[in-house]
Amino acid sequence: VMVDAVYGDPAGRSGPALVLAPVSFAFQIYADFSGYSDIARGASQVLGVRLVRNFDAPYLATSVSEFWRRWHISLSSWFRDYVYIPLGGNRTGSLRHAANVFATFLLSGFWHGANWTFVAWGALHGLFVIAEQFLTPRARLRPSVARRAAGRGVTFTLVCLAWIFFRSSTLGQGWYILTHLGTGFPAILTSVDPLHAFVHALAGLAPGWFDLALSGGAVAVMLAVDGAMEGRELAPSLQWFGPGPRWALYYATLLAVLLLGRFAESRFIYFQF
Repeated sequence: VMVDAVYGDPAGRSGPALVLAPVSFAFQIYADFSGYSDIARGASQVLGVRLVRNFDAPYLATSVSEFWRRWHISLSSWFRDYVYIPLGGNRTGSLRHAANVFATFLLSGFWHGANWTFVAWGALHGLFVIAEQFLTPRARLRPSVARRAAGRGVTFTLVCLAWIFFRSSTLGQGWYILTHLGTGFPAILTSVDPLHAFVHALAGLAPGWFDLALSGGAVAVMLAVDGAMEGRELAPSLQWFGPGPRWALYYATLLAVLLLGRFAESRFIYFQF
């Protein structure tokens, strides 16, 4: 609801709303896409077919390169094997390598649709990865906790900036949102009651603050599960618990679906691709 409200009328929204929309869309498309990938994997396992894991805690990545090793793994692996490596991969000079990276991401943008917004999205990711390769020191030591946290924050920010164009209907709309992210914040910070001014700037974006808090809590749980299961499958890890706690979790999840699920007709975002 928040994402649709902002992208339906970005010119009528202030900076806080324009910032919240890409962040909200980041979690919306992740839950949507990874959710139906898991449904497909589960349904296939019932029939004895094991599909490749398609996501591995992508928003915990410490670089954009690592993000793409965790996001839509089946597609990124295909582009690596059939586009990037045939072009020469990293077995060339620095400039040719950068060109190979950029061409691969540009094609991945075209793959999503015949719209310049997808091309811009792919181009941005290509530029981010190239910049990382030239600017990031190749340290052999394990990065500190603070460095990993900073890397995650920067990576998530860059991914959200690219999501602006992915969700926008036109390049002009994406550019408008990108260039107006800071509007309204000076007035909020200098107001008598900054918190009230910030809340007022977000008015009308959600059905209610309870729904907003509920969504935020659900996202926090999702990220916590991602952190606990990073690099591992969930189902085998649950076997460490006894039958009682395991079935309590199953029933609690089912109850959450029944109480909070959206049962009106709607399509998965990635069905259009």
